[in-house]
Amino acid sequence: QGQGGRFGKKVPIKILEAAFQEMDADGRGVITLDQFMATVAKCGFKTSKASFDRVLQEMNQERQGQLDLREFIAFFRLVEDGLNREASGKSKALMALYLCNFCFFIHVAILCAILIILVRRQANATPEDLEDPLHHAEGQLLGTTLQLVSISLLGFFISV
Repeated sequence: QGQGGRFGKKVPIKILEAAFQEMDADGRGVITLDQFMATVAKCGFKTSKASFDRVLQEMNQERQGQLDLREFIAFFRLVEDGLNREASGKSKALMALYLCNFCFFIHVAILCAILIILVRRQANATPEDLEDPLHHAEGQLLGTTLQLVSISLLGFFISV
């Protein structure tokens, strides 16, 4: 019905109760594993009977192979929590990816700027500039900075 179950919202209890009532065609207040599996399959989820058995055994100690309304709702809350954790993990991974892309762009921009400065500096240097110790020290500083940024970018590639 398009209500709940997305973006961290819980599916309203009334919708879960209605879904349970629909599966509980005979009105006994419990649904069988086969009824539950058939409904889940209609929703497009393909899961083995063994997977259902494991989940039901954890949730349902007193009636093997059947769920009552309380257990049915608890099952869906468990699934919702798992999906929310998965979505949160994906969101954090996406944020890390954006941060890595930003850092990479900054490294490349700094490398380009230093290279442009070095090339222009070398092209505009006069013979007197080449003998000036300050000019020489500036060139060494730019060269060292270029090496450090290059090593940092290499470390970035290795770590990512």
